[in-house]
Parts: sequence; C-alpha cells; structure tokens
Amino acid sequence: KTIKLKSTLPKTSFTPQWDITLGLFQYQNTDDLDAIRKFLISKESALLELESGDDAGTGVSQDSLTTRYGKYNLFDFADECPELDTLYDWIRTSFLEFLQHESGELFDVEIVCWYNILRDGETMKEHIHNGDDTSFLSGNIQMSSFDTQTHYRPPMDNVGTILQGRPGNMVLFPSYIPHSVDHEYQGERISIAFDLYPT
Repeated sequence: KTIKLKSTLPKTSFTPQWDITLGLFQYQNTDDLDAIRKFLISKESALLELESGDDAGTGVSQDSLTTRYGKYNLFDFADECPELDTLYDWIRTSFLEFLQHESGELFDVEIVCWYNILRDGETMKEHIHNGDDTSFLSGNIQMSSFDTQTHYRPPMDNVGTILQGRPGNMVLFPSYIPHSVDHEYQGERISIAFDLYPT
C-alpha cells in the first residue's frame, strides 16, 4: 500500500510543489515480532554502554538509545536473535517491491539500522534522516505491543499526515521527509529505524 503526499494545484509558476510517496508494509509473523521485541529490550543496557552522540534533532535525552544510532548496526546481532535475519529479508523484499511500484532506479544499497525506545511521556521532535546528496530511503518499523502514530510532513507543507502504526507496520519514506512522534505514550514505545545508502 502507498500513501501520496501531494501539493495542491499551483496558482503561479513559482508555487512550491511536491509529490511524495510513502510505502506501507505489514510484517505478519507475530511470533517473530515478540521475539525481536524481547531481544531489543534485553539488549538496551549493553548498547547504552556505547558512547552517546548527537540526538539528530530528535530532542531525546543523552541517556536514550537514539543517541547511539550509527554506533552499531542492529542486524549485526542476528547471531543473538535469528529472527532479525528474517526481518532483514522482509525489509529487502519490501524495498524491491516499493522500487518496482515507483519505477525507481535499482542499485546496490547499504542498510544502517538502529532502534529507539521511548518511555512514559517521552516524544521525538521533528527531524530528518538525511538531506544531503546521498539522501535515498529510510524506514520506521513499529515494534511496540500497541498501536502508535508518527507524523510525516513534506518540507514545504505545514500539515502532512499522521500514520497510525500497529505492531509490525513499516513505513518507507524519502530520507529528507521531516517526521516526529508527538503523542506521549505510557509504557515502552519501541521502533526500529534504518537508512538505505547507495553504494
């Protein structure tokens, strides 16, 4: 399934325009989701031992996993959690389906993957993953045991769209799209995030 974020008809030749596609996918294996969710929680304390970096504009605390993005790649832990291999294959297949649907150019990419845990009232400010000349596609996968929502907004739009995400829901989006988590959830809001870079 795809969602279009499209500008209104321009009134002048200088009016900003955009036509952006978001890809929506659903991971169906609930047993895998449970196993991965448990692994992510159990791995958190070890990853928090890594040196924290910047918050990438998310506004999260320096004590957050989010500030360790880029210090590890989640799929390097597949030997500890074999279900990550299955998830990796599913992301790859979904990516290829999305490119085919959008008639996008196919080339080799590298995946950089991390995860986030927000607890009891924590939010993420609007941020982007990549806006430079290597910008390609990014993804968010909801791993919480409850439905969540993320706000995606084209750079020149004041509104955008709020996508409801149930466990296992993945959104593929251009890496330059601003997005945020404004709802203050109770409990652990767990999400996997990744960037795809052309190689």
